[in-house]
Amino acid sequence: MAMYSIYKDFLSGLKFELRSIVIPGSYYKDFSATWNDVAKQLTESKNFGDQLKHKNLFKAEITSLVQSDKTDREKLGDILDMVGNKVKWNQENTRFIKDPPKALKEGIGSSAEINALLICALKDAGFNAYPVLMRLRSSGRLPLTHPSDQFNYFIAGVTSNANTYYLDATRPYTDINVLPTDCLVDKAFCISPQSNSWTDLSALTNNTTKTTLHISFDDDTGIMEGFCTHFYSDATSYRFQREYTEAKDQDDYIKTLEEKSKIRIQDYKTEVNRKHPSFLSSESYKFVYEDISLHNAGVISFSPLLYLKSANNPFKAEKRELPVEFPYPYENRMDIRIMLPEGYTFDEIPKAVKFVCNDKDGEIGSCTYMVKQEDNVLNVSYIFNLNVNIISGVRYATFRDFYSKVYSKTNEPVIVKKITDNQ
Repeated sequence: MAMYSIYKDFLSGLKFELRSIVIPGSYYKDFSATWNDVAKQLTESKNFGDQLKHKNLFKAEITSLVQSDKTDREKLGDILDMVGNKVKWNQENTRFIKDPPKALKEGIGSSAEINALLICALKDAGFNAYPVLMRLRSSGRLPLTHPSDQFNYFIAGVTSNANTYYLDATRPYTDINVLPTDCLVDKAFCISPQSNSWTDLSALTNNTTKTTLHISFDDDTGIMEGFCTHFYSDATSYRFQREYTEAKDQDDYIKTLEEKSKIRIQDYKTEVNRKHPSFLSSESYKFVYEDISLHNAGVISFSPLLYLKSANNPFKAEKRELPVEFPYPYENRMDIRIMLPEGYTFDEIPKAVKFVCNDKDGEIGSCTYMVKQEDNVLNVSYIFNLNVNIISGVRYATFRDFYSKVYSKTNEPVIVKKITDNQ
C-alpha cells in the first residue's frame, strides 16, 4: 500500500487573518472568536448556509422513496446513488456553494454543489442531515490554534436511530461511510442544528483485503499457473474501484496489472456488491507466471506470496523526523495453496511466526504467518494488520524494525526440488 504523503503539513510560513475591525468610538466587529462563531457565519452565508435550504429538487424520487418500506440505511444508499447519477463532478473541490439547482439542471457541478444537493435531498426525505466541513488532507492540516474558516471541502453527515453516517456523492465509487481518501481527516467540523462538534473520519470502516491464491504447475510445460481472487471492503473497495474506473477500459486495467505483477491474466471478472453492510468489491482471474517453471532447473525457489508481496522496503532510514502517513488503517489477509505435481517435493518451507508492533502508546500493527504442509500441498496464511494511519517520528524506529521483519518474512522462499532416484 502506498503511503499518503502530506508535505504541506510541514512547510514553514506565516498566514494572516482578520480577527476584528475596530474604529474607536464608532464601529467594532469581531470575526471568528470561537468555532461556534465560525459555524454561525457559515450558516448565515449566501454561498453556504442559504444554499442548503433548497427543497423539493428531487420531489418525485423522494416521495417514492419515503413511501417505500426500505430501511433507513437502504434509503440513504438510494439517495446517495440518485444524486451521484444525476450530477457529475467537474473535478472542482471547494467549500463555496454557487448554484445547486443549476448544477442539477446541467448535470455537472462542483463538490460543494453536489454535496449540497445531497444534504437537501436527505432533509426532504426526513433525515437529520447537516454539513461536515474539513480541510482536505492534500491541502495540509486545519489549523486548530485559533478558530477560522480555512475549510475547503464538506460532505454530508446524517444522524439516524442513534447511528451517524457520512456520505459524499462526488465519486461513483463511494458509499455510506466510504469516503474519498482525501476526506479521511482526523478533525472535521459538524454544523448541526442540535450542536456543533468535531468528528474523526480517519478510521470509519473496517478496510480489509482478502485474497485466495491457488498455485499449481502445468503438466506439460511445468510453468506456474493458478487462480486468484481478491475481496475488498470499504476503503480498499473504494481504492480498487477508483483504479478500475479510471483506467481507459478493462483491457487497459488488466494490462497494467499484468505489467506490475509480471503475470499473464485470463478470464478476468469483477463484481461490486452495495447491498451488504460493508461496501464490497471483488476481482478474480486465472494467471500464468512464466518466470517460474519446474523444468528450468532441478531446484526452484519463490516466495509463496509471489507478486502480492511488497516489492521493496521503504522504511530503511535509521531516523525519521516527520511522521509516516498511510491512507487508512487496514487488514490484509492471504490464504495461499501451493500444489506440486508428482515427482517434486518441498525441500524447504518458511517457518510460522507472529510479529507484534507496539510501544507505550499501544499496538501499531501485527503480522501472522502460518504454514502447514500436507504431502505435496502447502497452505500459507498471511494476516497483516495496521491499526493506525499516522506513525509519528517517535514511534518510527519501532515500526521500522517491525516492518523489516515482515518484509524479510514475506520474501522468504519456499524451495521445490525434483525427486531423484537416489531419494
